[in-house]
Amino acid sequence: MIWLFTDVNGIEADDNAEYLCEYVMKNHKQIDAYYVLTKNNKSEYERLKQNGFKLVEPKSKEFYDLIKKSDVLISSHRFVDIDRKYDYSNNKVVFVPHGITCENSSKYINGVKPISLLTSCSKMEYNNFLKKENGYLYLSSSNVKLTGFPRHDYLLRNVKYDNKKILINFTWRAWLNDRNIRNSEYINKLQELLYSPTLKEIAEKYGYEIYLQFHPRFKRDGYVKYISIPEHITMVSNKRYEDLLSEIDLLITDYSSIHCELAYVNKPTIYYQFDKSKFLSDKENHSYRKGWFDFETMGFGPVACDLNQLLKNLEDYLKNGCKSNEEYTNRMKNFFAYSDTNNCERVYNSIISIINNTTTNNNAATINTASNVAVTKKYNNQANKVKKLDNKSGIVSVEQMPFYGSVRYTHKIIKRR
Repeated sequence: MIWLFTDVNGIEADDNAEYLCEYVMKNHKQIDAYYVLTKNNKSEYERLKQNGFKLVEPKSKEFYDLIKKSDVLISSHRFVDIDRKYDYSNNKVVFVPHGITCENSSKYINGVKPISLLTSCSKMEYNNFLKKENGYLYLSSSNVKLTGFPRHDYLLRNVKYDNKKILINFTWRAWLNDRNIRNSEYINKLQELLYSPTLKEIAEKYGYEIYLQFHPRFKRDGYVKYISIPEHITMVSNKRYEDLLSEIDLLITDYSSIHCELAYVNKPTIYYQFDKSKFLSDKENHSYRKGWFDFETMGFGPVACDLNQLLKNLEDYLKNGCKSNEEYTNRMKNFFAYSDTNNCERVYNSIISIINNTTTNNNAATINTASNVAVTKKYNNQANKVKKLDNKSGIVSVEQMPFYGSVRYTHKIIKRR
């Protein structure tokens, strides 16, 4: 039996598919497990190679041969985005999402083809996947399973408390690009926070270290050069997410799904949402569609819209040893379907079930075929339209990058000779 795993379209690792692949390698040796990762990611490639992973280059001959032979394709992002021209209709596709789907990601999840299995870790998330009005064409109780996330097993086993560490980590903004990021509100607000004298004073007063981690897109697109980091803040680069999150005592983020990682191990988050009206607007932010999760009433810590409020909330936590109050503690406790280290096992058993179930096919959910055709046609027309525009403007290489609720296009401009 062959299982093919990948995270982030074979570009990066350290996500749910990697943790599940490692579990399968150690506990179910009858499975021939392969992991798709480009050699261009030298640090991650070498790390996984040393840990015994059988690595496959995306779009290589071996990659396509394994797709044909594999019993199942498993990814934390849409597997089909590695090569959108390839026909995956004969494959069983398992989606172990990168993070809890707090927003409406129906456009992204509908994508190109149905999903044989989608894993969830929250009852509220699970129920929202099944509501017809939310637009998930291929999801039903037959292919959405409450299992928990594989990487949470590792996080819970390795969590440490009272380390006197704070992490700052903001998510990406779909509207940012090479032309506008340098003078953007995003950069300005981040710099204002990092160089705040009050932030430094509070941290020193209570003996805390401050760490900064950028979103992968921020690093991958070369935008780190626009950020200046003061000496008292440490930038994290090559540390695994779960190792970092297991050590910190408090998270400062905006809308990032990693706040759920902290909640899983009962650690607080402060949300700094300086561009809330724009980010949470479907009209303004084509990568985000507001879903079931409300940060004010369901979040795992206070929401601040300005720096002064953020710093006040931070000091309140630090002087109390980063302990959450009863309200936030109960929110964390009641959010997850499971609070144990058996998530990988549940996901594995769910995958075995879909493989063994001869009646299961890629159209597991009852769907409106006409609607599916319309969505797919609209999606493809948008892609073709962008390609035509690029050709007219002299952009001769186009890379499609899926980004949650829709498709983003990252343009590599090559000067004509």
